[in-house]
Amino acid sequence: MDTKEKASVLLATIQEKLSPDLLSPEWRDRATSAPSGHCYVASEALYYLLGGQKSPWRPLVARQGGTTHWWLAGPDGVLDPTAAQFESGFDYSLGRRCGFLTKHASKRAVRLMARVIQQHSPDHTIAPGVRLRAYRNLHTGTWSAVDTTTGRVVAHPQRLVLVDANYVVRPAGRRKVLATGRKNVHAFVVGSVPSVLPDCEDLVQVTYNPYRLETFVAHRPGDTARTAPISESEIAVLDENSNVYAVSSRKKEY
Repeated sequence: MDTKEKASVLLATIQEKLSPDLLSPEWRDRATSAPSGHCYVASEALYYLLGGQKSPWRPLVARQGGTTHWWLAGPDGVLDPTAAQFESGFDYSLGRRCGFLTKHASKRAVRLMARVIQQHSPDHTIAPGVRLRAYRNLHTGTWSAVDTTTGRVVAHPQRLVLVDANYVVRPAGRRKVLATGRKNVHAFVVGSVPSVLPDCEDLVQVTYNPYRLETFVAHRPGDTARTAPISESEIAVLDENSNVYAVSSRKKEY
């Protein structure tokens, strides 16, 4: 899936997952249809799902008809998840580059991202219940999924969803990386292939860097300055861009 196609798929899924509980307080009594009042949170969620600062997409804002409107713009043009609210279209030439109101994803955007990520089901056909050990394969650009019972690689999926997940770092492998400066497979996400997933309400991003970290750490999307060690999660989502998300069916307050 190329960048433009991925953006289109994510945009459509975000539109499908918008709901009144995602509206800001000022819009809860004003919104007359599903897209109305959702421009900020929809654009914010789309921005982080596309890679945040690492992506070529940037947020823009403008006022038209007394209303503030947000969207994304990039090399392929405009991405506007709530364009449908404007019957006569919107004048995107009015837009100016503007960062979002917080340095990291807002809790409303996180909630929407969790719903979108759940919608993107894994593209493998491994039987539910199989316990896997997954790591990023630098040669194929996919994930390698190893059956923990047999020790054999059973799939190379682009995306993978696991439940009852654990985040494992083998200290000996990390020490070898530090000693030689050469990467080796010593960090994994371990979990079972799900049959059914619960509704998702919250997520954090999970990262690991052997040169700086002894364990996997979790952080709000876009907020790598604030991290905490993570060893397990209810659900783990491994996407096609090497991102790992720990997802929960429980809503959290920040």
